[in-house]
Formats: sequence, C-alpha cells, structure tokens
Amino acid sequence: MDKIHLILRGVLTIAISSHILYAKASSLTKAEQLVASKKKSDMTYKQMMQRMGESYKMIQTGVINQNKELVRLGASLIENHPAPKEKPWSIVKQKDTTAFKQTLLAYDKLLHQSAENIENNLKSEKSDWTSINKKVFELSNHCISCHAVWKNNLK
Repeated sequence: MDKIHLILRGVLTIAISSHILYAKASSLTKAEQLVASKKKSDMTYKQMMQRMGESYKMIQTGVINQNKELVRLGASLIENHPAPKEKPWSIVKQKDTTAFKQTLLAYDKLLHQSAENIENNLKSEKSDWTSINKKVFELSNHCISCHAVWKNNLK
C-alpha cells in the first residue's frame, strides 16, 4: 500500500510540475505575442510609461472639467499604446523575467479593461461623472499597484 501511495504521489508531483512549467511557458509566449501585436515605437519602456502617466493626467483633467473629449483622448492613448523599442522585460533582472512577463499580461489586460470602462461610461448623453471618476480611480490603482511591485526590482 505504501508503494502505491509513493507511486501515486510521484505521478501527481510530475503532473503538477508539468502543468506549472506549461503555464509558465505559455505566459512567456503570450507576453511575447502581446508585445509583437503592438505597433513598435521609438520610445524606451520608461518613456512609454511616462506617456501613460501623461495620458492618465489628461483623463483626470477631463474629469475635473467634465470634458468628455479630453477623457476619451487620454483613455484612447492608454488603450492603444505602442510597444517600446526594447522588450519590456529588459528592465528587470534576468531572474525576474518570467514573473515580470506574467505581471505584464495581467496588468495590460486590467489597463485596457479600465480604459474601455471609462470610454463606455462616457457614451450616455448625461454622463455620471462620479461613476466615471470611480473608473478612473480603478485605472490609477492598476498603475500604482504594478509600479509598487516592480519599482525596486529593476536593473
């Protein structure tokens, strides 16, 4: 009976390890596909993040002034951002590349969802600026959370 448990435990360990390795490899490929799907720019990753920050400020200014066009423009710049000239994960240490790629995939999706939610809230004739501001706050949280995770782990 003990031999059967050992064999089953070994098989289970191999299956779990294979699944984890496949998930990591899959996220690595997906991160590279994501970057390849974007228009390539001549900006560094840092410059691109600065542009995202300026786009966010544009959204905030639009909300403060209840200017739909300014909010739309900022959200559009975030939603349609290009890829930097180098691979985004080149900013982190080699040992952190896999984790950074996984984070990149997760936060890219969150940023795009937030920008789209903001744009959708602007479609009604009488926009609910409190609701729009809540969506802008969500976007801000995504930006700040990602920054907080990686700011001390750069090359």
